[in-house]
Amino acid sequence: MRSLISDAVAIFRLQPAGGILASVGRNQYHSYNIPIIKTIDDETHVKIKLGIGKSVELRIRYPPRPESNSPIIIFLRRGIPTPTQCESHLKDLAVGANATAVEINYRLSTQNGYPLPIHMVLAGYDWTRANLARGIHTGYKGLRMTTKPSKIGVCGELAGGSLATMLALTECFYTPAELEPQGISALAVGNPILDWTALTPSFARRNAPQAGIFRKVRGFPGGANNGSLSVNGLCDIRDAFFSKAERYFDPFASPLLFFRTPSSEIPNQAATSTEESLLNGGPEGENFLLPIAKKRLSARKYPPAGSNLLLPWTRVGLGKDCEFKDQGVDLVELMRKSFRRSEVERTADAKPIVRRNFEVEEREGIGLWDEKHMLEIGQWFGEKLRKP
Repeated sequence: MRSLISDAVAIFRLQPAGGILASVGRNQYHSYNIPIIKTIDDETHVKIKLGIGKSVELRIRYPPRPESNSPIIIFLRRGIPTPTQCESHLKDLAVGANATAVEINYRLSTQNGYPLPIHMVLAGYDWTRANLARGIHTGYKGLRMTTKPSKIGVCGELAGGSLATMLALTECFYTPAELEPQGISALAVGNPILDWTALTPSFARRNAPQAGIFRKVRGFPGGANNGSLSVNGLCDIRDAFFSKAERYFDPFASPLLFFRTPSSEIPNQAATSTEESLLNGGPEGENFLLPIAKKRLSARKYPPAGSNLLLPWTRVGLGKDCEFKDQGVDLVELMRKSFRRSEVERTADAKPIVRRNFEVEEREGIGLWDEKHMLEIGQWFGEKLRKP
C-alpha cells in the first residue's frame, strides 16, 4: 500500500497520525516506451523510462541452477559513498539463494533528491513483479496459463536499507484465503536509515571538520572520512537530499513512522534560519545549537485493518559501532509487536496461523556487508523464500 501519487512528480501527502495509509493507493508506473534490454557478460540490463524525464536501470542476474518459480531478490545499493565498496553483490545473492537477483539502480545525489529515489524503486519493483515474478507458459492447445508467482525478497544497506524497508512494508500483500504472498515476502537490511527525523547534529556541527562516511564523489556533500557512519554526516546528507523538511517526515522516506509518530515537529523555516545563524557563530561568536523540541512518541497501528498486508520475514544487521543502530533495533521490536497483535486478531477471526521471524544480527565495527555477508544473506533468502 503506497502513498497517493497523483502524477509522476507529485510529492508525498502527509497523513494525520490516526489515519495514516488507512485507505490510500498509488498509481502503477507504466511506461508507454519499450524498455531497452541488453546483455552484458552474464547480466541482463533493462532501462525503464519513468515518464518524468527520468529513467531507471535494472541489472538482472539469473540463478546458476534454473528451477521453476525460483525466488527473486531485489538489491538496493547503499546509496551513500562509503570507505569500502563491493561490486559483486548481485552475483553473491544469485549464487547464495539460487535465485534471480535484480539490482534497481536508483539515483541519489544533490541533483536527484527525495522523492525521486522512491519513484525509481517503485518503478523497478513494478517492472520486476510484472515481468519476472509471473511464470507464464503455453499449455494445452496453446492456452496461456499462469503458474504460481515467484516469491520476492528485498535487501539493502544505509539509504538502500531505508528504501528496502519502505518497499517491504508497503508491498507485503497476500491472498487472504490461501495466505499466498503476492508481494514482498522477506526483508534483509544492514544499518538502515529508518528515521531521518530522529537524527540530531552534535555541538558545533558546522564549524568543525566532521568525521563522515563520504568519499569525494560528485553530487554528494563533502566531509572528512574516518571510516565511521557519523550522525553529523547523515544530517548533511539529509539537508542536501531533502529540499523541504516535511519530505523526510513522510513514512515512505522514514519507514519507522509507519509504526510510530515522529519524535519532533517539522522544523519551522524561521526557526531553522535562526539555528543556522547560531551554528555559524551567532551574535557573540559562540558555537551552540538550539535545543530541538521533542515530542512524546505515540504508536500507530500498522498494517492498517483490512489492508491484506502480512509483515515479511525480517533480518536486520547492525554494526556495534554504528551511531544509529537503535533505529534497527526499534524496527524489529515494533514489527514483533505488530505481528503479535495481528496474530491475536487472526485467532479471534479463526483465520490460519502464519509464522514469521524478526531478527537482529550484530556485527563488529560498523558492520558493512561484504562478499561473505552477501552469500550468507543469499542463503537466508533461499531458505525463507522457499518456505510454504
